[in-house]
Amino acid sequence: MRYGALVAFTTALVLPTAASAQRPASALGSISDAEFWDFFTSKSEPGGGFLSDNFVSNEITYQHVIPSLQRGLKPQSVYLGVGPEQNFTYIAALKPQLAVIFDIRRQNAMQHLMFKALFELAPSRAEFVARLFSRPAVASTRIVSNASALFAAASASPANDSAYAANRVAIFSELKGRHGFRLAGEDSASIERVYAVFYRAGPSINYGVRAGQIGYASPMYPSFGALQTATAADSVPMAFLATEENYRTVREMHLRNQIIPVVGDFGGPTAIRSVGEFLRARGLTVGAFYVSNVEQYLFREAGAAERFYRNIAALPIDGTSQLIRSVPPGGLDGIFTFQGPGRMTPLGVPRNAFPLSGSGSIRISISDSGGMRITQITQDSAGVSVTRVLRDSVGLGTSPFGSLGGVGPVVLSPMATRTLLRSGLVSIRETLDAFASGRLTSYSSAIAMTKTEGWP
Repeated sequence: MRYGALVAFTTALVLPTAASAQRPASALGSISDAEFWDFFTSKSEPGGGFLSDNFVSNEITYQHVIPSLQRGLKPQSVYLGVGPEQNFTYIAALKPQLAVIFDIRRQNAMQHLMFKALFELAPSRAEFVARLFSRPAVASTRIVSNASALFAAASASPANDSAYAANRVAIFSELKGRHGFRLAGEDSASIERVYAVFYRAGPSINYGVRAGQIGYASPMYPSFGALQTATAADSVPMAFLATEENYRTVREMHLRNQIIPVVGDFGGPTAIRSVGEFLRARGLTVGAFYVSNVEQYLFREAGAAERFYRNIAALPIDGTSQLIRSVPPGGLDGIFTFQGPGRMTPLGVPRNAFPLSGSGSIRISISDSGGMRITQITQDSAGVSVTRVLRDSVGLGTSPFGSLGGVGPVVLSPMATRTLLRSGLVSIRETLDAFASGRLTSYSSAIAMTKTEGWP
């Protein structure tokens, strides 16, 4: 599509018509169980895969952008997000009329249905934590003033098999019995799997936990408890379990069916667009869209990023609407090339830090999702290319590739093998304008236009 046509296309979608601009946003109110389920089923796309289970966020600074959002967003707007529990912290702070959480993994939607049931069953933070980790002693803990005390109690309390069994029954009774959600067999099994992981891993569960490796929670990621005790840049705790008020905000939205998961690819054909149509028909505006680092993956697939920006162009927005991005401070994924003996320079690390010996040409590509790394090493010697791929979500240090055709072991640094994601903000309109004008053509350019510093 030529630039002029692209600008016209984007402008037509972003700018409201005269009628829609004059139509006031109406209070959405409670959503019936039937409407909730129809929203989920009709707007979801077929599920896809991702590198990790992503049971828990790995972004320790995501609260930093909240004060800026609170000052700038239009009240009673709509929140869109991706991923697991960090969305609840944004919801507690922004108090939207409606929250929709997209994810390409159907398991994420089932995890949010599990969370929904637990919120509804638990009138307090202590009860929620007790049920989430099946540690009933936490529920009898005296009212605590902060999340640190709450999670100290949780860590000191033993898990209980009987409580786990009872909670599991209660979750399905809430979802299938009270709400009447028609969960398919595989969806019910998915909820079972997720809940079992939280039970077995306990409060130390973090992004590094995998369903098949529950006993190991990599220390390179913050735990669920650490994320809930983190603060904004001004040291104010804003997590959804930081205060009873924050917890009640999220719980009450769940009770009104106003937090809805949707299975959808950001570059997919229907999920985001159909939600946009729903919002536009009701005069609702998207205030914040938390996209994490999804664009990192979209730019790797031909046409996916363009499809995503066309999708968000179809959303009802205004001049205050913001994307919440999570970006690596060092820039793009590490890609290093060596010719014979030499040294690599990962993400600004001094050139003499990591020796490499041997002959031939080697290319190392490290793809990262906040810690889940896929390292691809290609050696080209005498015209023969050999590629080996390592998928690793835990640990740091020397690559287990060993010697590659006479080339010594490749030493990987923490900076090269994981991304310390930082949260940032960028105007949705600015993003769409940059895309339409040809200034947003790579993940690197997305990073460059994102504010990640200077928070209060």
